[in-house]
Amino acid sequence: MPAQTRLLRGRFAASGFTCLNDAPVRPAPLDSLHGLHELLIYGRPVHVTLIARRSSKFAGTRFLKRGANCEGDVANEVETEQIIHDASVMSYNAGSYSSYVQVRGSVPLYWSQDISTMMPKPPIRLDQADPYAHVAALHFDQMLQRFGSPIIILNLVKKREKRKHEKILSEELFPAIINLNQFLPRPLHRLHRLGHGALHQEQAVERAGPTQPHRGERGEEDRLLRQPARLLLPRCPAGREVG
Repeated sequence: MPAQTRLLRGRFAASGFTCLNDAPVRPAPLDSLHGLHELLIYGRPVHVTLIARRSSKFAGTRFLKRGANCEGDVANEVETEQIIHDASVMSYNAGSYSSYVQVRGSVPLYWSQDISTMMPKPPIRLDQADPYAHVAALHFDQMLQRFGSPIIILNLVKKREKRKHEKILSEELFPAIINLNQFLPRPLHRLHRLGHGALHQEQAVERAGPTQPHRGERGEEDRLLRQPARLLLPRCPAGREVG
């Protein structure tokens, strides 16, 4: 499967590379973070792999890139996949795998922050009205094309504030999601409150299911990844901006 262009970086600089037989090479420089850890669960070895890839579309520095562009690309999108592998089986083709994907990124609206003022939290402003949620529709359409349906949206934007700040985005996002849901079949759209976050996380993992519980007789995958979780973040709690 060819690499997604949204995850490639330095494509222009690497476009002139060729291999020894003069066939064009498609280099794939990725801005990624990955790690592997081995666990023992009841004496059974299990490998946990974490892969995070940052999109090159509409990326930028803190406070300078917010919201989404006219093509539905959100600011500083990070795709994170957690893969669990039963390491007791030596062959990777015959092993059992489970995968869960989270996509973190800015709220898909036309918004920005005023950086001209020296404030710890620059005020949020909506730059353009979008009554039909056009930019959000483009963004989630990209998600459906990349991962399939359904998409779980986890809104981490604050709703209760002494002074309205992130709440501005919540007030615009909620009607946009309702507007888009009316075009989906009823089983595919549901809105939940996150009063019991752990319960909803467990339900999300159960609905996503394993990526590859086993392979068929000819080695083909019996089941593909579906249903990623889309996190809506105005900022990253760890300090590095993703929104």
